[in-house]
Amino acid sequence: MHCKVVIRKAPNIEIFKCNSDGASRSNSGPNSGAYCVRNENGNLIFAEGRRLEDGYNINAEVVAFRMGLEHCIQHHYVPLIMETDPLMIKNIVDGGWSIPWSIVVEIEKIKH
Repeated sequence: MHCKVVIRKAPNIEIFKCNSDGASRSNSGPNSGAYCVRNENGNLIFAEGRRLEDGYNINAEVVAFRMGLEHCIQHHYVPLIMETDPLMIKNIVDGGWSIPWSIVVEIEKIKH
């Protein structure tokens, strides 16, 4: 088991923040994903984690990001900051990087 300290920086305005993370036991192996939503005061509003389909680590990261985004949209948690650790997701969603074939469907859902 590995642990790391995560320091949350609260936004300066009334805004929600969603942090997501995905993990894979091995590439390609058992995956899980989770996200949490906090309000402008840093109070936890909602958190969810679940076992995902087996696959690559990037799949777990993208699915966790999409799950958090969809939850926030469905519950009108806007304006919203989405935060995740892989820079790859930002670069793909922004159109700077090509989309790996294994996550095309998830990226299209996120963009929609």
